Amino acid sequence: MYNQHDDLIYHLDLCILSYQLYTQTLVWPMDPYYEQMDKKDERRENFMDAVRQSAPDPDGLPRCPDHLDPIRYRYKQINPHRPCFALPETGEWILYNTPAEITRRIGKTYVAKGAPTKIEDITKENDDGIKDCDIYCFEGETGGQIEKKQGALSLMGFILVRPLPRNAADYAVHIVFRGSRSGKVSRAMYEGASRIGGWRRGNADWVTDLAYATYCDNHFISSKSQSSSGFAISMQGMLPTILKCLDKIHLAKKKKPSEIYVTGHSLGGALATHFVSAVVQGNGYGYIPSDMRLNKMPSNVQTWPWRDTKLITYGAPWVGDREFETEFNNNFKGNARRVVLGNDIVAKPPHRTSSSSLGILCPLTIHGLPDGVTNFANRGSLCHEPYLIRRALIASATHKEDVPAQTKTAYSNPEAEDYWDVNEPWKIFPVFVNLLEDPHFEIARKQSLSSDFGSRAIEYFKCMNSALDKESSFDRRTSPQQNEIRKVVNQLTLDQIGFGNDLDDIYHTWQDFKKQFNLEEQTHNFLGLISLMRLLAVNSTVTDQNITESGFQYLVDLI
Repeated sequence: MYNQHDDLIYHLDLCILSYQLYTQTLVWPMDPYYEQMDKKDERRENFMDAVRQSAPDPDGLPRCPDHLDPIRYRYKQINPHRPCFALPETGEWILYNTPAEITRRIGKTYVAKGAPTKIEDITKENDDGIKDCDIYCFEGETGGQIEKKQGALSLMGFILVRPLPRNAADYAVHIVFRGSRSGKVSRAMYEGASRIGGWRRGNADWVTDLAYATYCDNHFISSKSQSSSGFAISMQGMLPTILKCLDKIHLAKKKKPSEIYVTGHSLGGALATHFVSAVVQGNGYGYIPSDMRLNKMPSNVQTWPWRDTKLITYGAPWVGDREFETEFNNNFKGNARRVVLGNDIVAKPPHRTSSSSLGILCPLTIHGLPDGVTNFANRGSLCHEPYLIRRALIASATHKEDVPAQTKTAYSNPEAEDYWDVNEPWKIFPVFVNLLEDPHFEIARKQSLSSDFGSRAIEYFKCMNSALDKESSFDRRTSPQQNEIRKVVNQLTLDQIGFGNDLDDIYHTWQDFKKQFNLEEQTHNFLGLISLMRLLAVNSTVTDQNITESGFQYLVDLI
């Protein structure tokens, strides 16, 4: 169990849970950001156009603006008790498995969405655990800009309601914001910084991120200073949804919480800071001495102990000018902790006029990390990764003399050879076979490859076919190759990517396709992988050992 010495680790694990829940909402975990169509031509854009023109979103989300990537989501897939995985970009399978000390205690799961906000119970049955906590997931927009405020909706975080051990009638709320998600980071950064038609384009999260050094007057966030425009626009849009959840919590508990925590990693840390600023020093949802009737915050929630809120951020970017820093620290510095690992480039000030320290800095060094990691951790981009921040926090906690023995043993033995592989809640694998071999894969596949995965894959193939029907520089250059891909995709769609429910049948069909059609190796392998994933979704008797002993060993070793 976590204790007071694990506070920073506990809240980082909540941040990892926010990534896990977001990943569960992805309709296409095998290619959520359309990396398989990423060529130096129009194919990826054509694919995204096909997604925009496809059937309405099953969750009722409004269509994404044309200048932003149309990522597909389904909120009803959320299940905090199950691990999940996705392939955000080639060579980076990620498995999320938040510690059971957190997830087994979650009873009710709600999702808050829409305008006006509607809160829906999406609880999944789970017999294991105490179930004395509830979780409220909330959506929000990223990608909104000063020139064009409309952004793209997605799951942005959650609120955990937790009873306090000293008195079960008292409770704490933990408001958690997720960080950025995208495919290839270099492209997301380039597109997010580019302006076409007057606004930034590409991945919505990165459009918000890359406006961090553009300051604006937003009295909802701060009444006396300027804040980073991307984060401010995003936070202003999601405040009503979050406060609706908090009001529902107050009505259910019939009292205010004893403790409030706000946390987030990366983009989530910036949003967490702006949320605290909004409720403490903003004109709209914050304290208005002249007339509290002007406050948009629900009257119940106005009674909460906001001035005692504990803010914890990890690898957070800068969110305002020097006046913002001064105002924030005057109101809040003693209750804010800012965790930064090494020379994390995201957490560095953008220029000399930026704030130098928001809250209390909690620096972490790379020296406590296992051998092999430290060789790369000096690179600022790697220092930003949550799993490395977590390793550094554990190394720091287990080496402090004033930390009780039970805390040091709570994480087993971090120096043991297999410790990190077995226990980490955020794991990265270069190829699918490594994911298959993970002890948590069997449970994760039930979440990421649910029974409707086949229909989701067919939808993906239809969008691919539509994209291939459009002319592109790729099509003009190598038309026969594009026609070959179209033939295979047509066949996959007609056959419902079935080929039977037997591993050997699927393997031989995949091999026949390879002989019959002259496909790019990467494209052929990717289509075979989707067929294999569909089998894993419908046939629970297929194990990782079956796959690695079959002809698919070659495939899963590559992708």
